[in-house]
Amino acid sequence: VVFLDLEISLDPDSRCLTTRTYQKSMNLFLYIPPTSAHSPGVLKSIVYGNLQRFWKQNTHRIDFIRVAGQFAQHLIARGHHPDIVRELFLEVGTRLSRHPTPRDNVDLRKTLFFHWEYHPNGISRRDIRRAYTETCAEDSGFDFDRFVVAFSRAPNLRDALMPTRLSEPAGSRASDYFCALPELIDPKGH
Repeated sequence: VVFLDLEISLDPDSRCLTTRTYQKSMNLFLYIPPTSAHSPGVLKSIVYGNLQRFWKQNTHRIDFIRVAGQFAQHLIARGHHPDIVRELFLEVGTRLSRHPTPRDNVDLRKTLFFHWEYHPNGISRRDIRRAYTETCAEDSGFDFDRFVVAFSRAPNLRDALMPTRLSEPAGSRASDYFCALPELIDPKGH
């Protein structure tokens, strides 16, 4: 049976469930092209996320190798250089073999997030980390276990021409009714 992006079958010999990644034949695999103004970390996270998903979804190693190879070919077809794809796959494969599952015990209260709008000619993640390390040494009083640099994309024409957020007029927001709910239920405040 196929459920979303997973093909589940019952092995008649061992009577065990086996799974493998399912991809529609009409899927266009429109991953971000190398000419886009995305941060370099976005491609790395796409590769990491997909390979991790493929590793967890495929019972048999041959199925993982097949879908990972197809994924690499799709990235190359989008214009990414084969050497860059190969390097990312090796890096992610090494990382997944060391830490096969995400760290669940991370205390986000001990994590400092630095949010910055990405620009191709702007400051790099490495420079931000170096500045943090140089100015916020361990003896500086900061008590953070992790420092995360989070890039967001710059506003584009689509944001200006077709905003996806609806602006509701004052007095007709759902929160306005919710705040008035106690008065509607019990107008005398009993």
